[in-house]
Amino acid sequence: MSGDFATPSEIFVPRQATPISPEVYHYLTQDGTVRVAAHIFSNMLPPLPADAIIHDVGCGSGEAIEGLMRSGPPPSIKIYASDFDTNMVAACRAKAAREGWPLAGRPEEAIRHLDAANLAGVPDAAFTHAIINMVLHGLPEGEPEKAAKELYRTLRSGGVGVVTTGRRTLGIPTIARTSQATRGKGVQLKFPMDDMVKWESGERLKECLVSGGFRPEDIKLDKCQSVMWLDDFKKWTNALWSLLGRRAGDNDWMQEDEDKWDEALDFLMKQIQESDLAEQEADGRWKVSFIGNVAIATKP
Repeated sequence: MSGDFATPSEIFVPRQATPISPEVYHYLTQDGTVRVAAHIFSNMLPPLPADAIIHDVGCGSGEAIEGLMRSGPPPSIKIYASDFDTNMVAACRAKAAREGWPLAGRPEEAIRHLDAANLAGVPDAAFTHAIINMVLHGLPEGEPEKAAKELYRTLRSGGVGVVTTGRRTLGIPTIARTSQATRGKGVQLKFPMDDMVKWESGERLKECLVSGGFRPEDIKLDKCQSVMWLDDFKKWTNALWSLLGRRAGDNDWMQEDEDKWDEALDFLMKQIQESDLAEQEADGRWKVSFIGNVAIATKP
């Protein structure tokens, strides 16, 4: 995940908003992204060789690495990770130390503060494998192509890049409709939903990788699905709006957002409940599905 979400004290934040932190990202995805990564490394890729050197680009708090470790890789592999958000870097370092992941050095050395679109200081052909998990569709215009070039540059010949993006998610259509219903159509969001919609097709992902240097015939497209269960649907929806409902620009929120918070939350909850990606179970919990695109690209 990319972007630094630390909020300066002078910026207005609605009193109802869930504070943005690495823990909130994990809460919103539960272990859905972990299971996706575990499925990819267990079922969609050949077993990792003992000398594999892996880079998790946009690592967040380490979900993809956690999924990789669930697949039972050889203990001799070496893992690097990077993220643009310093809070995420700190969270990933802490988890790596706690879990004893096979990093390529101390956490401070192997997990670095880097931009996916500019892996400064990373040499060419450094990795046998790299994963960019749910990052590209959230980057500003032009940045996904730069990230694809960096992916290609830093992979060895024969190296494999795994890239995932959202195909069908609750957040993209429901957040946009909620913003329009409560603010009007002229308000731009921090994560432009129109841009995210373009990524729903796997072809957009493939085009991006080709622009980065990969040959079309070396890119395999597939899909993945993950499910999570929500014990507190309202709390989860509040966190979702707190993250994705923010406005573009330096000021994420305005006073009117606080005034209309309950209205927006009720509207968003209704939108999600009516989606075919959400279903209430007999025990009262909500079952929420996510469908993603997976591209497996091999560098010649």
